[in-house]
Parts: sequence; C-alpha cells; structure tokens
Amino acid sequence: MNDEILTIEDLANRRQYFRVDDQVAVEIAPLNPNFPEAAPFQLGPAFGLISEFQLLDVESKHLLRAITDRDKALGQFLKVLNQKLDALSRVLALENQVVAEHSLHQVSLSEGGIALDSPKPWQRNQ
Repeated sequence: MNDEILTIEDLANRRQYFRVDDQVAVEIAPLNPNFPEAAPFQLGPAFGLISEFQLLDVESKHLLRAITDRDKALGQFLKVLNQKLDALSRVLALENQVVAEHSLHQVSLSEGGIALDSPKPWQRNQ
C-alpha cells in the first residue's frame, strides 16, 4: 500500500475515516470505458439473496421494534429467526465460492476508498 500523501487535504481526509485493515479476496481489472461501472461485477444469485435480506431487514426494522415493545419474547424470537436466515444466506453465498490464493490481498478499507498492493501499476481512475 502506498503511504505517500499528495496534499494536506489528502492527509486530512485520510484521518477523517474509520479504517479496516484485513486480508480479502479481490479481483483487479481495468475499467472498460464502453461499459457501465457495475458491468464487470457479476455476482451469483446467492449474493442477490443476501442483498434482498438486507433490504427486507431495513424495511421491517420498525415493525420488529413495535412487536418487541408489545411482546418482548415474540420480538426476541423474531430476531433469532432473522439471524438464522442471515446465517443461512451467508452459507449459501459462500458455499460454492472458491477463493484463489492469488486473489488474496492485504487491504486498508475506509469510507474514503480502498488501498492495496498490486503487482501492476495502475493509473488514477483506471
């Protein structure tokens, strides 16, 4: 990862965000200017299931809160069921995913972006 800071603004931005340093599987490829930015990212249907569950969680959060206010035991039971569904969707999404050793990279992730070492130099916005 390149720790070179280009300007004072870069330094201020770097310290403004929470950072997560971890090892993750990353596929790196240049963007094709003829395709929309999301076009190269083909995720399987299991990842769509996880996204759908997350959307449903957001939509139902206020309902669960109202149920829990009226009946604490029922609210806790529904939370446990929700956690089971989340765990099941994660297992389904990862079940057939083979992570290639060459795709593992040490990264620094923040709201401001991602930093990682690459065997090939890249230009900005590439």
